[in-house]
Amino acid sequence: MPENPTAAKQPLKRYRRLAEIISYAWWRRPIVWLLGSYLAGIALGRINSSPTGTPLPVWLPHWQWLGLGLLLLGVIGLICLSRGYRSAYPVLGLAVLAAGWLNFSFQFNYLPPQHISRKITPHKTLLKGWIVAPPQMRFRKTRVLLEAEQIEKDGKLEDTCGLVFLNLYQLDQDVRLRYGEELGIKTKLHLPRSFANPGGFDYREYLKRQGIMVAGNAGGRYCIQRLGWGPGSVIKSWIYEQRSRLSDFFAKEYPRREAGFLRAILLGERHCIYTYLKDEFAKVGLAHLLAISGLHVGFLALLVFGLCRRLLLLLPYKLLEKITLWMNPNQLAALLTLPWLMFYAILAGSRNPIIRAVIMISVYLVGVALDRQRELYNTLALAALIILLWNPQSIADVSFQLSFTTVFFIIYAIDTLAGREKPALPIEPSWSDRLFKRLGEFLWVSLAAYLSSLPLVVYHFNRISVVGFFANLVGIPLAWLIIPTGLSAGLAAMFSPSLAHYLSPVSLWFTRLLLSFVRHLAKFPYASLPLTTPSVPQVIALYGLLLCLFRLRHRWARAGLAASAALAAYLFFWPQVSPNHRPALLEVIFLDVGQGEAILIKTPMEKKILLVGGTRGMDVGRLVVAPYLWQQGITRLDLLVLSQASLLPGVDTLVREFKVGEIWEAGFRWPKGGSHKKLNRPKAYWRLKAIARDRHIPFRWVVRGKVWSEAGGLTVKVLYPPPQGEGRLIEKIPAPVLQLSYGEISFLFTGNIDFKAEKDLLQLTDLGQINIIKSPCRWSRHSHSQPFLEKVRPETAIFSAGSAFFSRPAALKLLSRYRKLGAAIVRTDLAGAVTVTTDGEQYNISTYR
Repeated sequence: MPENPTAAKQPLKRYRRLAEIISYAWWRRPIVWLLGSYLAGIALGRINSSPTGTPLPVWLPHWQWLGLGLLLLGVIGLICLSRGYRSAYPVLGLAVLAAGWLNFSFQFNYLPPQHISRKITPHKTLLKGWIVAPPQMRFRKTRVLLEAEQIEKDGKLEDTCGLVFLNLYQLDQDVRLRYGEELGIKTKLHLPRSFANPGGFDYREYLKRQGIMVAGNAGGRYCIQRLGWGPGSVIKSWIYEQRSRLSDFFAKEYPRREAGFLRAILLGERHCIYTYLKDEFAKVGLAHLLAISGLHVGFLALLVFGLCRRLLLLLPYKLLEKITLWMNPNQLAALLTLPWLMFYAILAGSRNPIIRAVIMISVYLVGVALDRQRELYNTLALAALIILLWNPQSIADVSFQLSFTTVFFIIYAIDTLAGREKPALPIEPSWSDRLFKRLGEFLWVSLAAYLSSLPLVVYHFNRISVVGFFANLVGIPLAWLIIPTGLSAGLAAMFSPSLAHYLSPVSLWFTRLLLSFVRHLAKFPYASLPLTTPSVPQVIALYGLLLCLFRLRHRWARAGLAASAALAAYLFFWPQVSPNHRPALLEVIFLDVGQGEAILIKTPMEKKILLVGGTRGMDVGRLVVAPYLWQQGITRLDLLVLSQASLLPGVDTLVREFKVGEIWEAGFRWPKGGSHKKLNRPKAYWRLKAIARDRHIPFRWVVRGKVWSEAGGLTVKVLYPPPQGEGRLIEKIPAPVLQLSYGEISFLFTGNIDFKAEKDLLQLTDLGQINIIKSPCRWSRHSHSQPFLEKVRPETAIFSAGSAFFSRPAALKLLSRYRKLGAAIVRTDLAGAVTVTTDGEQYNISTYR
C-alpha cells in the first residue's frame, strides 16, 4: 500500500483529464477525426493495393458483405454516440477506416470485364465513342477524351466502356470537334507509358487517377467518322459552346501572349501559354496563377457573393423583411453563389483540380447558409472528406496537397491572430489604425500561405523562389483585377461587341502590367534556386517546425520548436557531415528516356559524369533527367558528354539548373573566321552553347586520344572520331564512342554510330574485352555488323530505346545476333532504369521494374 494515497491517484487524474480533452476535441471537431480515420484507411488501401486487377486481397473475396457489415457497424456507432455512449468512438473510427480502405481498393483495382483496357490489340482497330470533355487544339494535333462504347475485334463490334485519351494528327483546319459528338476512329490503342526511373513522374498513374487507362494515336484526314451525337448533357454542351466563343474572343481581341495568359487563368487552357512564360512564373513563385485553383474560384465566389448580397439589400424593405424571417442576406447570398460556381466549373473544363476547388468553396458557403461557418477546421475537413469519398486517389495529387495544406495554415494563422487580440478600447480606432491592422493581417496570412507551401513545392518541383513572398504580394492582387475584368469583357462580347471593345483594354492593361512585373522580377539573380528532393521525414519535420513557430506564446510550442529544429537539423545535415563508409564502387545508371539515352556514371571518388543524346520530342531533360538527379541529391555534374549526333531535348535545362564542370562533344574545331553553316545543328545546340558561354563552362571538342581519369584506376577514353586535323568542317555530326574501364570491368558506350564508325573501330588493337555494351539506339542495316560484334563480344547488351524500336523486324534480327554471341539483353523499355554496380572485379545488374 503506498504511503501517500493522493500520489497514487495522480496518474488516474491525468488519464481522466486526457480522456476529457480527447472527448471535448471529438465533440467540437468530429469531422477532423473522421477524416483522420478515413485517411488511415486510404493509406492501408495503398499499401495493400493489388496490381492484378482484383478488388481486394484473396483472403477477402466477399468484399460486398464486408462493406455492408462495416456500414452497419458505423450506424450502430452513431446510435451509441447519440445516446451518450462515448466508448463507441473506436467502433465508429474503425468503420470509417474500413470504408476508406474499401473505397480506395475498389476504385483503384477493380475493372469491369468489358473495360477497354482488356480489349487492346497490337494492330489498328475501329473504336466508337463520344467526346466527354472539350477537345484541346494544339500545334499539329488535337487531344480528345473519348468514352468508349464499341470496339472492333476479330471483325465484329463488341460493347466496351472506359475513357480513352487520343492524339489526332493531320486533321483538316475546318474539322472542329465538339463535346458530345460520337465518333468512329481507326486507331492503335496502347497502355499509357511512363518513364520508369526512381523519383520520376508516373504519367500512367496520373492518368489512372483521372480514370484514364488507355491511350491511342490516329492520323490523316480520313481517320475520323462523325456518327452523330452521344448521350452528353445538353447543359454542358451549351456551356462548352460559350467557352469556345470566349476562347475565340480572347484569341482575336488580344495579342497572342496576353490571350494565352487569359485563356489559361480564366478558362483553364494552359497549353496556350508560351513555355518561357511558364518558366518565368515558376521562377518567381507565381506558377499557381496559371492553373485554375482555389485562389481563382475563391475570388470569384467572393465577388459573386458580394454582388448578390448588395442586390439583396437593394430590395424593397417589406420584401427584405419577409425574406429575413427565413434567412438573413448573407445566408441567401451564399446559396445564390453556388449555381454560379457550378457554371464556372463546367466553363473551365470540369477537370479534377477545378472540381476540388469548387467543392472546397461550396462546403464553406453551405456552412454560411447554415450559420456554421465559424468552425473552419470542420469545414475544411468536410471538404476534404467529400473529395476523397468521390475520388480517394486525389490524395496523391499535388494540387490537393498544396490546396488543403495552405488553407489549413491560413486558418491556423488566423487563430493565432485571434488569440493575440487585445480587449476593445472605448474609443473607436482611426481609419489609419484600421488600415495598418488590415495590412498587418494580410501580410501575416500571406506569410503563412507562403511558408506552408514551401516544403511541398520543394518536394514535388525541386525549386524554391527567393522572391516568391514579394511576388505574391503584388501578383495576387493584380490577378484579382484581371479575373473580373477579363470575364466581364468576354461575357459582354456575347451580347454587345461594342461594350466588349471598351472593356477589353482594361483587362489587357492589367495583364501586361502583371506579365511585365513577372518578367523583370525573374531577371534578378538568384530569384529561384534549384534544390534536391527532400525525404518524407524531412518534410514532416519542416511542417512540425512551422506548427510550433506560429504558436511561440505557448510552452508546448517552444518545446516542440526546439525538438522539431533538432530533428530537421539532424535529417538535413547529418548525411553530409557523417563519415561515408561506402566501398569504392562504380555505378552506371542507364535511365529510361524512350528513344534516346541518358547515362549517369557515379565514380568511386564521388564524381558525376552524364552522357545524354537522343531524338526530338518531349522535354526529357526537364521532365525526366533533372528530377532523377535531384532525387538522388545531385547538384553538380563534373562532365557532360553529348553522346549522340542529335541533342536530347532539355540539355540546356540541365546546364542551366546544375553546376557543370565541362562539356564534351565529338568533332573538330574550326579556325577563327571559318564558316560553320555546313554543320547541321538544331537550335537547342546554339542555346546550349550560349548558356555554357554565359556560365563560363568549357566546351571541348574531343577526338580519339582524349582521356578523363581519376585515382583508383578509372579511365574514360574517347575511341571515335579519329583525329583528322583541326579546322575540318563536317556536314554530319559524329557520335562519340567512349570506353569506361575500372579494374577488370569495361563498358563501351556507342551512341548511335554507323557502319563507318564500326569499320574504324575494327582497326583498333587496344580495345580489349568489353563486358557491357550500350547498343546504338538507332538501327541501321549497316550497323551492328557481325565483325564488329564478334570483335567486342560483350557479355551484356543494354538497349536504351522506346518500344517502337523493337517492333521492327530488323530490330528482332539485331537481338538474335546478340543472343547468338551469348550476350544477355536488358531493355529500358521493359526493365526501366538499369543500374550496373561494380568493384572492378565483378558487376551486378539491377533494374527498376
